[in-house]
Amino acid sequence: MGYVTGLVWDDEPELFMQYLKEVLRPQQIELSICEHREDFESLFRDGSWDFVILDLFDEASGKMTGLDLARLVSHAKRREQSYPIFILTQFTSKIVTEIYNNIPLNAVLRGKSDLFWTAQYIKEELIQRGVYVDKRRVFCVHNVQPQRMRKFVDPVKDRLVNRGLQMVTLSASDLVTGILDGLMDRMNQCGAIVSICTADDIQHDGSYQPRQNVLFEIGLALGLNRGLQRLIVLQQWGATVETQAKLPSDLGGVLTIQFKERIGETLDQLEDRLRDLRMSL
Repeated sequence: MGYVTGLVWDDEPELFMQYLKEVLRPQQIELSICEHREDFESLFRDGSWDFVILDLFDEASGKMTGLDLARLVSHAKRREQSYPIFILTQFTSKIVTEIYNNIPLNAVLRGKSDLFWTAQYIKEELIQRGVYVDKRRVFCVHNVQPQRMRKFVDPVKDRLVNRGLQMVTLSASDLVTGILDGLMDRMNQCGAIVSICTADDIQHDGSYQPRQNVLFEIGLALGLNRGLQRLIVLQQWGATVETQAKLPSDLGGVLTIQFKERIGETLDQLEDRLRDLRMSL
């Protein structure tokens, strides 16, 4: 697990946020705290933060600065609908319906209550939103036939292992059993999801598609928070129809890395994508 980083604004951080920072650090969640709005805006603009925590009220001015900053962050992250924004306040009695109605959809408003409960809530929310992930683990979706494994999967596994990563796969032959055994949770815990799409099954129009379990697991990945961002598709696309793995049209928006004969052609590009995801290579 690599550190998850959060940016905080609070005009009086010594009252709560500094303690929250110390509680979250052993969970490998690192907070950077700003007392001034200008500093927060500058650091948020120039940095890459996994989430933000905002105090609601600025005591000096009496303004709801946290709400303004939440809107700013939500607009900047409008393409990431699950980007976590936590708004915390000790003045829960001042919260009215109008405030709730103006909170961005990806933000949550909570009181500054029990310190350890708040820390646990933040961690659980980051897990659900696909932010608190293990950047050393890659979930791999592929055809499980031994011949396909040797030719297409083993080279990927060898490269990942050589880079210090662990490849996680669905060990059960039955997808239903795999789901009951926590497939979704295991997939969601991984920092990246790699799907190896090979030309396996002939269709009525003469084209070839990956095995149904591969397409099904891709669908599960896309259903996760930040699933699209974490998904990397390695697509076989050779010179003949028999070596072209045709994907469903609704996967057209997923960036694929194509290969012809050897999947080794993709491995340098795969590493680049994993670095973009800040995996621990």
